[in-house]
Amino acid sequence: MSYENEKREIKVLMVCYDPASVSIEECLLGGQGGLRVVTASSNNEALDTIEKTKPDVIVGDSPGFSVNGRAKIFELVKTLRSKNNQTPFIVFAYDDEKIPFQEICGLGTIRFVTKSVNAPISYSILKNQIISIASHMDKASK
Repeated sequence: MSYENEKREIKVLMVCYDPASVSIEECLLGGQGGLRVVTASSNNEALDTIEKTKPDVIVGDSPGFSVNGRAKIFELVKTLRSKNNQTPFIVFAYDDEKIPFQEICGLGTIRFVTKSVNAPISYSILKNQIISIASHMDKASK
């Protein structure tokens, strides 16, 4: 299934730093349709996957309220940008995590999507943001 009026699936890498949640995250986002979701549970795995799959969008999923998760997201974005990889990056985290939005946007992220306790709504919003970014990129490349 493709996204609105397009003829391809959007390739998404979801980096989830909680290995126990990786398959759940993949199902929740992949179940939205129109997306081909692959996952990674560490920055090293993410970097390998990016090289192999060339995703259209990367989602950094901050687990729970973990300061360590935020640090890992910052590090991944810094590493990507230092390698001149400009793949759009979405931070997917709880609002209570107090991730400094300006700081992470300064690293080259595109969007911040807030998780809520209502997972279907959160993942629907995330999918809409992914489609918006991919649509914009497709138009820009024409």
